[in-house]
Amino acid sequence: SVQLQQLEDNGLEDLPVYREISTMREHLVQIVDAEMSQVVAQLAAAQSGTPAARDAAFVAARKTIRDVVTKLSAECSRR
Repeated sequence: SVQLQQLEDNGLEDLPVYREISTMREHLVQIVDAEMSQVVAQLAAAQSGTPAARDAAFVAARKTIRDVVTKLSAECSRR
């Protein structure tokens, strides 16, 4: 991230804020990696099947996306 790079450029890696930003970034990456692959699978499933199955897959994908956004928001508000 830009913030981490600027802190590194100025030799400030030992500051608590550097560790906080780094930890938050790691958590965000973990959430996105773990959850978004599920969204992709749900959207892929929505491309096939009956209209009812497609609709159900889209509904599931929207719910998963809302869950991801909620987790991301919670992670950001913790910092």
